[in-house]
Amino acid sequence: MKAVILAGGEGTRLRPMSCHRPKPMVGLLDRPVLEHILLYLRRFGVTEVCVTLKTMPYAIKDYFGDGAPWGLSISYSLESVPLGTAGAVRACEEFLKEEEDFLVISGDAVLDLDIAPCLNLHRTKRADATLVLHRQTSLLEYGLVMTDDDGRVSRFIEKPSWGQVFCDTVNTGIYILSRRAFEKIPQNEFYDFARDLFPKLQAEGAPLYGQAAEGYWCDMGDGEAYRRCCFDALDGRVSLSVPAPEQWQRVWTGSPLPPDIKLIPPCYIGQGVTFGQGVSLGPYAVVGEGSRIGDRARVSHSILDRVRLEEDAGVTGAILCRGTVVRRGGSVLEGAILGDGVVVGEYAVIREGARVWPEKEIETGAHLSGSLVTGHRRMHAVFDGQGRVTGEANVELTPEFCLRLGGAAAELAQGEVGLSYHGGDAARMAALSLEAGI
Repeated sequence: MKAVILAGGEGTRLRPMSCHRPKPMVGLLDRPVLEHILLYLRRFGVTEVCVTLKTMPYAIKDYFGDGAPWGLSISYSLESVPLGTAGAVRACEEFLKEEEDFLVISGDAVLDLDIAPCLNLHRTKRADATLVLHRQTSLLEYGLVMTDDDGRVSRFIEKPSWGQVFCDTVNTGIYILSRRAFEKIPQNEFYDFARDLFPKLQAEGAPLYGQAAEGYWCDMGDGEAYRRCCFDALDGRVSLSVPAPEQWQRVWTGSPLPPDIKLIPPCYIGQGVTFGQGVSLGPYAVVGEGSRIGDRARVSHSILDRVRLEEDAGVTGAILCRGTVVRRGGSVLEGAILGDGVVVGEYAVIREGARVWPEKEIETGAHLSGSLVTGHRRMHAVFDGQGRVTGEANVELTPEFCLRLGGAAAELAQGEVGLSYHGGDAARMAALSLEAGI
């Protein structure tokens, strides 16, 4: 069976977590969410996948390529104009031209569902479409689907009030579709599964079925859901491929640990993480690859994605996105989310529930509540007027900056470019990035 993954979306709901990466490329234990979905599909025998793209398509295409490293054949469908969930699948005509039944899956979810009974129901009933449902306790934020005793869909309830909660089965955005249903989707038009196609099939009396699948499913729609997914993975509630060995019970690490580190399980530590003295991690500390944790820094119930914490910094119950720096003595508290490239000044405090958009800089000693959308942007590396680029390694002089600088240098040179470095690992990182850009 082939599968179509709807990875384009209508824009990320995880902002301000990142304005630079599409939601499927947000890391979950150092793997993109989309990679976890691909590994999940492969377990069910899916070998051919088409990924529909809209937001930053090249980031996804460059990462996954043709899918060979994952044992899959991946093709891509790019939405030049919004087509909706069903319209995006209709645009995959060439990929699906010989398929009688195929699978559609949302690129937003973290899941480990057993969909085999749903596939069996679809084939037994010769359904036009079968919806994979999941039983939830928090119901107001999802679309509910009611079925009769035979599994036939009897009613849809979109984002119900409490007075409309008549069942506990929610639409997961995973569908098994037949060719008959596919051909009812108009071409080159905005068309949605939940709002358009499924009500149309129901009104026509077509065989439209739904079945609750056992296992784990979480719509990674906001920061709290994202954090819950990470912690559920550490607790074993969802089976994910973790790219680091479990060194001891519920502690996964791809980096050597100093002898004086204090660890409270569960914890995840990616590759290339460096630690100062007297660091405290856990419980529920997720430290992404390439992070730098300074002396006496403390992290608990938090997710750090290639982050730098200086000495005596503390992070509790927060999400820090790629390139974030918390300087000496800074604190980030429960429920805060810091976007890509944020710099928290010395002894500054990011209070509970605060949101900081990417590339912002918080002044020394400041106390921030609420959201910071506009304001002072962090300084990037600059030329000093004598042909030198100055900036702090991995803060202003990031690999991404050096990559762009190398490309610009090669474009201007129109010939040979000389490159050398000295000064340790930071200089080597910059040189390698410059080389790649050249």
